[in-house]
Amino acid sequence: MQAWTRPGPFAFEGEHFNFRYVNLWPRPYQQPHPPIWIPSMGSSETIKWAAAPERKYPFLVTFSSRDLVARYLNLYREQTKQYGYEASPDQIGWASPVYVADTDERARKEAKEGVETLFNDFLAVPFQMLLPPGYMSLPSMKNTIRMRKALGAQKRLTIDELIETGTVVVGSPQTVRDQLSRLRDATNAGKLMTMLQFGVLSDELTRRNMEMFASEVMPHLQG
Repeated sequence: MQAWTRPGPFAFEGEHFNFRYVNLWPRPYQQPHPPIWIPSMGSSETIKWAAAPERKYPFLVTFSSRDLVARYLNLYREQTKQYGYEASPDQIGWASPVYVADTDERARKEAKEGVETLFNDFLAVPFQMLLPPGYMSLPSMKNTIRMRKALGAQKRLTIDELIETGTVVVGSPQTVRDQLSRLRDATNAGKLMTMLQFGVLSDELTRRNMEMFASEVMPHLQG
């Protein structure tokens, strides 16, 4: 925050790191600074930290099933109430791969390779490297382990399984609109980060996906 808002050079002494010389260049164009959004897979510490009244950072759940997205976003809402205020829709959201085609069948066929390479190859990280000891508290570690098991982290995932759990949103414009609307209504979330290119999805399919999402889905969700 200081690097974004304080003209350098300056010295920084923090709890974990000390820097004798900080001088960010080029300066951020957006003033006073770009918005800060906190992505998470459900760590309770992250929820408490992001929801703190002095921050009120928007909280986004990533790479998680439909049920877990709703659960963690509602936990964030409950945490803000404990802090004495109500979370606005702009403070909560989720990020998900989304693919739109003319029909559900075509969407599954075209998105299959991209979705499956994303989750099975590009997001595959040995557990000891993903969450080394001390990275999070024991309760949060247990929750994350349960979540990974629920996603089938020990075997290769199929697009059908990922669609079924709501980890990805793939289908016709009507199917995609319905799925996104249901989750929005269940959580009162106001932010959606769409991943319209994923894995090995080709340039041609990515462009078509973006165009269909912009013309067939976005107008129905805005406002």
